[in-house]
Amino acid sequence: SVKPSPRRTLKGNRIYRAMPLSILWGWSAHAHLSKVKWPFWIVFTTGFLGFVATTVLVGLWLIRDRRATGNRMVAEGRPMADLPIQLARTVCVYPVFICSMAFTCLMVPATAYALQLAIAIGSGVTMSCMVMYFLHALGEPPRPRKLLMRTAKKKWWNGSLCGGVNDTCPGMGFWFSREPHRLRMEDVHRAVRLVEIFIWLFVITSSLNVASSLVPPKVAMGANGFCDADPWAQGGAWYPLNMFLNVASTFIGSSGYAIVISAVSSAFEDIEAFEDFHVKEKASAGTIFLLLPLLSVFLQFIPIDKILLLHRAQDRLTVAVPVTEHQEHTLTNWTSSGDYIYCPVYDKEVAAPMIYCMFVTLFMARLAWNNYRYFPPGDASMKALWDASLSLEDIEEDAENEEDDDDDDCASDSEEQTACCSMSKK
Repeated sequence: SVKPSPRRTLKGNRIYRAMPLSILWGWSAHAHLSKVKWPFWIVFTTGFLGFVATTVLVGLWLIRDRRATGNRMVAEGRPMADLPIQLARTVCVYPVFICSMAFTCLMVPATAYALQLAIAIGSGVTMSCMVMYFLHALGEPPRPRKLLMRTAKKKWWNGSLCGGVNDTCPGMGFWFSREPHRLRMEDVHRAVRLVEIFIWLFVITSSLNVASSLVPPKVAMGANGFCDADPWAQGGAWYPLNMFLNVASTFIGSSGYAIVISAVSSAFEDIEAFEDFHVKEKASAGTIFLLLPLLSVFLQFIPIDKILLLHRAQDRLTVAVPVTEHQEHTLTNWTSSGDYIYCPVYDKEVAAPMIYCMFVTLFMARLAWNNYRYFPPGDASMKALWDASLSLEDIEEDAENEEDDDDDDCASDSEEQTACCSMSKK
């Protein structure tokens, strides 16, 4: 183990401290696989299997979808695929890009924050397409308003224990669902805005992580044998706020997403074609993306250093980091002197993003399998749902017209009876 020098040891601080990932540029795991400990082999193997499974499933689905969509476009005379198919294609294909970035993070730890930003952007794109896909099933105006009138009266914005669907932010029911009501268009608009807030918070927090990691800090050897840096230079002062925003983004986004899914499910609840649309199964994709910010926070409270045996000094892989100790400047030249400190490559700051990316590869594999099952190639389930809802609307309009005719007949009958009574009196 490396015995730290008192000059280079940073004193303990309550603010979050970490080794800057910038010192690992040029270091890659695949070049040192023979020296990596067995816990990391499990991480690498799991990530690789997740990446392979995601790539195979997405590739097979895309080939089948291209063929089915092409045949459908020719049969219907369309110049391009309709919007539901394009949205479904984005939802089904994006997991392979997100999974590839997560697997790259396993191999090149220095890119962790940058690739987490890319994962956040990809998750935001997929979430927005998922919400658009479900709300597009309601059709064009005035059909969405008519379909929302078919929803049950309940306190939608409350938690499930109070008769609602909003379990993550049930306090919103105090303002928006004091009395039972059907879902209104403003409820759907509010739900979409909450999902947008999730996307922006996820991307903004990831961007700030990237920005703070680009600041060149002064690295020193800690008393525990690991390297760390000035927490103010590394953005550690805002670390509690970062955790709060990640948790808030998951809860806020889940609140809006639950309302969107409930609106579609309740609007088509008693339509036979709705069973083939698989709303709940398809909606699980959005739930996975909503949990990603919460996962990054959860991993900070797990003793990853103990699980991956990072505390064993004899097994540590190290990277040499130059530290300047003295500098002399004159008008025409300068001299500097220093030394190297040998920082362990795998500490908790490196291992936590690796575990995060390993779980992302598994989630994307699960998502690819789910999409392969419930998004049929050239998906026509939404068109069948539209046709069924249109026929239902025609039946309801005919029933309303018959009721109006019955009311008119009753009114005319009552008028005739009144006239007869008046004649008899005369």
